[in-house]
Amino acid sequence: IAAAEHKLGISLKDLNVRDNASQLDTRALIVHDEDDRSSPLAHAIEVAEAWPGSELMITSGLGHRRILKDESVIGRVVAFLGSP
Repeated sequence: IAAAEHKLGISLKDLNVRDNASQLDTRALIVHDEDDRSSPLAHAIEVAEAWPGSELMITSGLGHRRILKDESVIGRVVAFLGSP
C-alpha cells in the first residue's frame, strides 16, 4: 500500500469517503443493500449522515452486485440524475 501511495502521490486515507463526507458539496444518491456482505450498511449510513445533500436508498435482498441491475434502483438513479 505504501508503494502505491508513493507512486500516486496520495494517501489512501484521503480517499476515504466516510472521513471526508462532511466536506463534500455536491448532491449524491447513495444506494446500498442491507444484505451486502462486501460492505456493511452501517458505512453507507455513516456517509449519508455526514454528507450534506446526500440521499440514502436502502434496498433488501440484492446484495453487492444484483443491486446494479435492479429496475427500482435504476429508476431511482435515473430520476435522481434528472432532478435539479
